[in-house]
Amino acid sequence: MQWLDRLLHLFCFIPSKDQKMSIYRVSNYLSKNRFAAAGRKLLAGNCLGCHCRLQTAAVICQSCLAKMTESLQDKQFCLTCGQTLTGESKLTHCKACIEEPSAIEMMGFLVHYKSLVADLLVAAKLGGSVTALTGLQQLLQHYLESEAKKYRHSGNENSGESEDASQNIGGRLSSFARYWQSGYTLLPMPTPKLRLMQRGFNLPSIFAKQLSQHFQLPILPSDVVKLPLKTQKQGLLSRQQRLKNHRIYQINHKIPEKIVLIDDIYTTGQTVKDLAKQLRQNGAKSVAVWVFSRGEMD
Repeated sequence: MQWLDRLLHLFCFIPSKDQKMSIYRVSNYLSKNRFAAAGRKLLAGNCLGCHCRLQTAAVICQSCLAKMTESLQDKQFCLTCGQTLTGESKLTHCKACIEEPSAIEMMGFLVHYKSLVADLLVAAKLGGSVTALTGLQQLLQHYLESEAKKYRHSGNENSGESEDASQNIGGRLSSFARYWQSGYTLLPMPTPKLRLMQRGFNLPSIFAKQLSQHFQLPILPSDVVKLPLKTQKQGLLSRQQRLKNHRIYQINHKIPEKIVLIDDIYTTGQTVKDLAKQLRQNGAKSVAVWVFSRGEMD
């Protein structure tokens, strides 16, 4: 307990013998039984969304998490690109996807790229913010847990609902359920090696690991599908430039027949479309895409 003595003297507090014994007992109790919980409370701060005081080391309160994940309720989206379908459309695909079908079988997404979500993604990707990354992981975990509860409660596991009726509810898990089943392999969108060295992490890989643990699905090794050492950043290009910026991926080994691509942001979708097309050409029979956030650029 020498460290405790030094700490007390540092703050000019010289306890009596009885006081010191009481402090030691409390310190031992926290160290042995409640250290983790006490640490979380000490680290607790304010919610990144509404700035309310938090009681744990979470960075977003439950109210803000619920608002973000429920913002897409009762909306219809194109099943292959996530574009909002206006009015009371009975279509399952937007005009662009009908006129020019892509290699993507279906796309799911968690939230739209705006407000706090956009701030967190930019801070995590460009600023390397641990707090922002924690917030993104917390949001995804909240989503997975809440959707799992809804799915169990509704008893839809073997309901036999028609595919269109159950799927056309945007990026919700219930619309994407069949791609989370055994037989599919997760593939985080590759990042150029040079950029990976600069950032130190690949955000789609972090999301893929979280999804893999939840659904018990394998992740394709990073050496199977790669990008060249250096490529032009999509974020620095205009919409028209992105559409013309086709990427050539290096597929070095045999790939699974069923793949779910995992990405952080979908704007024009050009990168995932390019990879999906090349995966199809190399033997994949089913390629779906799940992204954390979908940009509203259309």
